Amino acid sequence: MYSVFLRFTLFFLLLGLYHNVWAQSTFERKLDSLKEKDNLEAWILERLDHVSSNPQQRFSYLMDTQKMLWRNPKTYNEHYIFLDLINSQGYYQLLDGNILGSINSYEKAYNYYLKNKISSYEIVEYTLKPLSNNYTRIGDYERAIYLLQTSVKFLIPKQRCTRSYCFSIQQYCHLIPFNGKF
Repeated sequence: MYSVFLRFTLFFLLLGLYHNVWAQSTFERKLDSLKEKDNLEAWILERLDHVSSNPQQRFSYLMDTQKMLWRNPKTYNEHYIFLDLINSQGYYQLLDGNILGSINSYEKAYNYYLKNKISSYEIVEYTLKPLSNNYTRIGDYERAIYLLQTSVKFLIPKQRCTRSYCFSIQQYCHLIPFNGKF
């Protein structure tokens, strides 16, 4: 009876291992296919989706994505998705407790946004708000206030009171006393 149970257990362990290897190789083949087609946008999206399904185990995979790029983004959509990748790196670094790494990623995302003029990207929501919150976490209130002021400047031309706009104004009001200049 014991040997039957042992064989049964071994069979399912091997089956599970085979399934993981097969799924991984299918994923890698899909990435290779996208790379052969020079479809950078879909390639980045696939990697982001792969990480989002299990971020704790695939965090290093996300961080290696930029190193694995075979070329720089060229089209507007590729720039947009690449910016999303950088912001995702900042987000997952924050979840991992690496605030300074998160700040570096969000600063890189903000500079990339300014350099490439990705106008439809919600820069306040996905970059400036978390970046200003990170600066607040480390006690750099001056930089946090600057980023909130920048957020408001981005949102004013839209001439509508969005949730991001209201958040930026509220955070700005809360941080003024910490700045020491008022």
